[in-house]
Amino acid sequence: MQKLKIIDSSGREREVEITTQPKVFGRGEDSDVVLGSRSVSRHHVKMWDEAGKVMVEDLTNGQATKLAGELVSGSFELPPGVPMEVGAFIFQLPAPEPVATEQAPTEQAPVPLLVGTRGPTKDIEIELDEGDNSIGRDPNSTVAIEDPSISRMHARLQIQAGRFTLIDMRSSNGTFVNNKRIEQVDLVSGDVLRFGNLEFRFLYGEPVRPSGMPRRKKLMLIGGGVLALFLIIGIAAKSCGAPPPKASDGGPVEPQVPDEVLAEQALMQARSFISELNWDEAEKAVETALNHYPISPEGKKLQKKIKAERANKILFEDATTNYEVGRLEEALEQFRRVPKDSIYYQKCKYKIGELEKRLGDYHLKEGISYFKANNFKAAHRHLTKYMELSDETRCDQKTYQNWVKRTEANLRVERQAFTPYVVRCDKPDVQPVAPTATPEELLRAAFPERELYDIMLLYYKGKADTALLSLRKLIALTNNGKLLERAKDIELSMKIVNGKFKEGTASLQAGDIKTAREQFRVALENDQKLMGAELRSYYREDVGRQLSLRLYKEGLEIFNRAVDNGDAKMLEKAFVSWSDCLKLKPDDTDCLSGMQLLENAAEQLLQAATAFEQRDDPRAIERWRQVVAITRPESLPYKNAKLKLREYNAE
Repeated sequence: MQKLKIIDSSGREREVEITTQPKVFGRGEDSDVVLGSRSVSRHHVKMWDEAGKVMVEDLTNGQATKLAGELVSGSFELPPGVPMEVGAFIFQLPAPEPVATEQAPTEQAPVPLLVGTRGPTKDIEIELDEGDNSIGRDPNSTVAIEDPSISRMHARLQIQAGRFTLIDMRSSNGTFVNNKRIEQVDLVSGDVLRFGNLEFRFLYGEPVRPSGMPRRKKLMLIGGGVLALFLIIGIAAKSCGAPPPKASDGGPVEPQVPDEVLAEQALMQARSFISELNWDEAEKAVETALNHYPISPEGKKLQKKIKAERANKILFEDATTNYEVGRLEEALEQFRRVPKDSIYYQKCKYKIGELEKRLGDYHLKEGISYFKANNFKAAHRHLTKYMELSDETRCDQKTYQNWVKRTEANLRVERQAFTPYVVRCDKPDVQPVAPTATPEELLRAAFPERELYDIMLLYYKGKADTALLSLRKLIALTNNGKLLERAKDIELSMKIVNGKFKEGTASLQAGDIKTAREQFRVALENDQKLMGAELRSYYREDVGRQLSLRLYKEGLEIFNRAVDNGDAKMLEKAFVSWSDCLKLKPDDTDCLSGMQLLENAAEQLLQAATAFEQRDDPRAIERWRQVVAITRPESLPYKNAKLKLREYNAE
């Protein structure tokens, strides 16, 4: 049985016993050892003890398991002290204790080494001296590295009596051991060290062939794919009392780095800053690159990109401000001006769709309202704005035929000046839609008798009391048996609508929304018997208005209490209220704005979930579930949370 050390991305450690019984490590709940990170497969590796050796079987087909920095597949042995990467986790067996052995006369004693693992330093070996070994850009460092990611005094590696201690010297980009950022740590052979962007493996215990020279100070000069290793025999020369070697002109020997290499280093930094949207630092890095190599095509390209993205950032921020203060049309225009190839476009895309929907609903509703009020000039202004809003509305033949053309016809009758709207739809094969009949035409078709038509028109406009009086008069005076029977049926349904509508309104004013909803339900059932499915009477419209307003206010009160108390569960009740509101009136702007408040709260929950996820904290799943519970399926936060839950098999 052997002890396996597992280090997660935050540096936390735990030990697992490896026995002859195989253990499966992975993200799946059915794994023997569960690793809570999306970087790990559901079943990642299998490990067991075989005759004192720890054997590993990669279960990812060679896609995500690394041994000593190299991808591996199949079955293999995990040597003591050699790190194995399983996603974001480091697996390592304790390194064997150094054993003092008699060295062959042809070899020196083992010396500690730094061995490059990848990139320009790959396979480069650097001997380390007993005592302090300074690492940094300073030319006087024991290991002097000229690389932008390295600080002037980056780290110090102390070697004393077989103990190896690595100390970070407050470097800008950090010092890492086995993917964990450190301040001070004792090393064992096989540890993977990273200084800035450069990675080495620390080795101790392997003999080095004699070279006939004393140990030497190392100087590395790194740029792009070019690396030169200079051996400066300053220590040896100093011990002999002689000065360091001079160049032919009498000055010290200085290694030269090509300008193209220095420019590429700066451009790499610039790309990193661009990915972080840090335009000031990105611009400085590009300027540095162009100072080294003024004709760099990539440098000039990035310079133009940064200038353009600065302008896009201002556009995006201005649009967001207008959106937040309710200037929706200005916000939409600014969001649309952000180019599709911009980093900011994805942030704008969702807002554009949302604003087109909200503004479209608003202008269509206002246009129809002004039309019904016979204000055809204002109606035409709103309806044409609706038609011009998006590709979808430009192809809305139903609205064009039913409202725009009828509005323009009325403007001609009134001899008012206007600009006729011209349909500009790019979709192929869009067929015109026949105009829908007016409410009066539908009523006349349903009630061809003149007496009933006049009565039902009164009811349709919300004058049920007057309509009932007329009905009773008709019933008392008519000699037509068929008309009499129909009038009595209409009277019964109309009395129920009138009574339940008034009761529901009173219950709603008293705050009893549950009773009000039941009373309104009965009223609307009978209203449909009178009006059919196509006609929406005053009563049907007003029930929707009253209930939606009440549900909006109820949801807003709950939302504000949830925010004040920091109670995410209460947000679910607000979501239920606003969802019920939108079922009654899908285009209700108040309840749509309530849903937007919930989506903003969901964005904050997503940020909290990301922080928990980085620490492998299971509370991340709880936050994603809360997001799903308070947002609509078509919203971006809902889709992101669902994706995460699916990724962790936690739906």
